[in-house]
Amino acid sequence: MKSRTRKIKRSESIQKTGKKDQCQCSLMCNKKCFGKTSFCLEHQDKCPRISPLSGSEPDYDPNSWNKKYSIKETHNCFAYSFNINDQKQIKKCNDSNCDIPFHQPGLASGYPNFSSKMPKTCPNIMARLFGDNPQIHMARFEEKCPIGTSKIALIVDENEDYHFLRQDSNKYWSHKPGARKVSNRDAAGRLIYDPALASFDYTDKNGRLNYDIFCSYMCIPRASPIKMKSGGSLRDQVTVAVLHTRRNSDLINIEDCMLDDWRIRHNGRTEVEGFEQEIVFTGPESTLKEFSDCLEERFRDYKKNKVIRKYMIAVVRD
Repeated sequence: MKSRTRKIKRSESIQKTGKKDQCQCSLMCNKKCFGKTSFCLEHQDKCPRISPLSGSEPDYDPNSWNKKYSIKETHNCFAYSFNINDQKQIKKCNDSNCDIPFHQPGLASGYPNFSSKMPKTCPNIMARLFGDNPQIHMARFEEKCPIGTSKIALIVDENEDYHFLRQDSNKYWSHKPGARKVSNRDAAGRLIYDPALASFDYTDKNGRLNYDIFCSYMCIPRASPIKMKSGGSLRDQVTVAVLHTRRNSDLINIEDCMLDDWRIRHNGRTEVEGFEQEIVFTGPESTLKEFSDCLEERFRDYKKNKVIRKYMIAVVRD
C-alpha cells in the first residue's frame, strides 16, 4: 500500500498514540502487554496511574447503541462521546437505507464543513469544540473532572479523520467508529485504559487508517445542554459504486477503507450489464479522494490475486 501524503510536518513534540503491544499503565513502561490484557504482567493488578472518576460518567451500554439500526447508523464517535441520542436523527432514519449526515464538531457555532483548507487536525477540531461549547476545558489523564462533567479524548489520523472516545463509569474508555458498533477495545483488541497509550492503527495490507496522533483529554458537561449539529446537507454527499465480477467466494474486506463519515448502502447483486456484484457507499465529497484511492488499491489487489475478474469504480455527485 502507498503511504498517504502528510500536509503537516511531524515533529518530536507531537504526542503519538500507543503501539500494538504497549502497556497502557504508563508511557515509561517499556514492557509488552501480557496476553490480551491492557497491561504488562507487572502492572496487571497494581497500576499506580489512574484516571479518577467524577461520578458523572455514562455507563458502558453498547446494546443501547448497537441493536437499533436507526441509532447505530445515525450516530458517530462525536455523538457517542457526548452521549447524545438525537431523536431528530433517529426519526429521519425510517428504513434500512437511512442516508443521514452525522453530527460534526463546529457546525453548531458556524464553522464550515471540513475541506482540504480546513482539515481534521487537532487544532482545528479542538477550536470547533470550544466554539460549540465554551464550557469544555482541557484536562490531564490523572485529573478529576468537576462534578457534572467527565472526560472524553480526541485522536486523529492527521488531515484524514478524527476520532473521539469517552471514559465510562467502569473507568475504561469506549468509542463508536462512524456507523459501526460501539466497542471498548482498541485496534489490537485490548480494553482501552488510556486512549493516549492504546493502539488505533487499523492499517494492514488492505487498509490504511491510523489514528496515531493524540490530541487531548477534555472535561465536557454531562448535566447541562450540549450544542451539536449534524454535518452538511445531502448535497455535500457523494455516492461511490464499486461494480465487480467474482472469480471465487473469498471474502472482500473494505472495512479499513471506511473513514468515519462513509457508509455502505448496498452490497449485493447489480443490474448493471457486464457486472455481477456491486457495493454502494455514501460519504462527504471532502474525503472522496482518500476514500476512492483506498478502494482502487484494494480492488486492484483483489484482481491481481484472482479474487475478482474485473471491477469498475463510479462516482456520482447528487
